[in-house]
Amino acid sequence: MNGQLSLLVVHFLGLILIAGATVGAWVADGAVFKRLPGDRAGAAALAATLRAYGVAAQLGAAVLLLSGLGLLAVGKWAYWGALWLTIKLGLFVALGMFGGIVGGSSGRKLGALLAAAAAPGGSLDEAAVAKLRATRMSFHYVETVMFVAVVALAIFKIS
Repeated sequence: MNGQLSLLVVHFLGLILIAGATVGAWVADGAVFKRLPGDRAGAAALAATLRAYGVAAQLGAAVLLLSGLGLLAVGKWAYWGALWLTIKLGLFVALGMFGGIVGGSSGRKLGALLAAAAAPGGSLDEAAVAKLRATRMSFHYVETVMFVAVVALAIFKIS
């Protein structure tokens, strides 16, 4: 039982890391867009922090995956093949792919756009910023819904 409790604590810490990264990135995005179009250098500096949130989310996902597999092993794989677990793992993989493809791509585009605008003589493409803002906010909404669904499946074991 001691090993299971340790794995649960580690699993919970991974969950907290992902949740913190999700909320942090959402708040940082909001702060970036509030600074525009006036404070380009400040917005660019804040946008640079978004990479750290992505790394934290990836680290949390790795911790969750490894501790989750450990929990399954300690439980003699009793839940393996359960519908709720299959759906949860599918959403977990989709969440990781979505974060890397949509979140990472739009974050890199935003960083490059703001770095160019903050350079001496640089101009800000406000239409591109508006499009990236819409993409980033949609990303955060979808990411949050998927994350809550994964957590709900884990808690309630909905089948």
